[in-house]
Amino acid sequence: MGKKALILGGYGKAGSYIAELLLANTSRIEIIIAGRNLSQAEVETKKLNNKFHRNRVSALKVDAGNLEELRGAFKLCDLVIVSFPYRDGQERIVIESALEAGINYIDLNADTEKYQVLQEYSKEIEEQKLIFLTGAGIIPGCPAMLAHLVGDYYDSIQKMKISSLYRDKNIPYGGVYDIISHSGKTALIYKNDAWQKASPFTMKKIKFSDKFKTRIAVPVYLSELEEIPKKLNLEELSTYQGGINPFVDAIYFIWKTLNLSHLESTLNLGVKLFSWANKYFTRPPFGLALKIEAFGKKNGSVENYSILLEHTDMYLATAIPVVAAVLQIFDGEIKKVGSNFMGHVVASRGYLERLKELGMEVTIDNF
Repeated sequence: MGKKALILGGYGKAGSYIAELLLANTSRIEIIIAGRNLSQAEVETKKLNNKFHRNRVSALKVDAGNLEELRGAFKLCDLVIVSFPYRDGQERIVIESALEAGINYIDLNADTEKYQVLQEYSKEIEEQKLIFLTGAGIIPGCPAMLAHLVGDYYDSIQKMKISSLYRDKNIPYGGVYDIISHSGKTALIYKNDAWQKASPFTMKKIKFSDKFKTRIAVPVYLSELEEIPKKLNLEELSTYQGGINPFVDAIYFIWKTLNLSHLESTLNLGVKLFSWANKYFTRPPFGLALKIEAFGKKNGSVENYSILLEHTDMYLATAIPVVAAVLQIFDGEIKKVGSNFMGHVVASRGYLERLKELGMEVTIDNF
């Protein structure tokens, strides 16, 4: 029996790629492109139906802040994919509506408020045997997945470092808003059995790949990694984000250091400045890289181990892990019900292979 997936924000960059990959890689899933702007949803729907020569895509007007529209929309699908950053309390309305409709749920953002709502309803989600995946995509999403994979490789593991880099001179407004709105989040590093505040001046040179070379990176913190040190018995875990260009990096550093994102006026100014500097000063190579490096013991020998994920398009790189997770849900491969970070329930060699099949470049080194 066929399944239906509704993509909220389906005419955005990430949402459009998710729809396209689902249509290209399975014949049993129908797609609903949904959002506030019906005309944009209809344009995207027509494009996808023309490309794949079958009417498997439909358009629907759905405002994520409108309870009645959400209720009506969620009656039509088996799973909702939220491909835009929440604002103004939308996370509660969407999550409650999905739970009420009894459908599975995936989101692509890292909003703190959303985690709190999911925690509030975690017992009810589990009792209904629903799968709610949060923080899906490449970043967040894949860091926790890679951490589990590397942890499974070693007999014992001491240190782990996760580094990411993205470059795209045409990041849309919503993407930039998401970056700046989270700029004030405190960076943490795990060592001495505790997460500790990292100075924004603690920069490192990270050798990403032959394509992206060595870049200066600053420490960041990802909520999906909070439990990883205890689960893997790690001595140290650090996460770094590479720069985009000197002007963008300076704007981000100022907004982060002075915590300017907490006021709407300075947040909007930061978004405008970031967008301008990114558009006019970001140079090739474009794309995204996510690298995990670890140090531990395997069969009595000390080994270094790394996995690199790369793609030339950062939005396609975001869509690929989401689609891989959707396929695992519909194939019954994800057994853990309840509310979970995506990276904690898809960690398997099969998932990594599926990323490769969908177009992700994967490089594994152990030495």
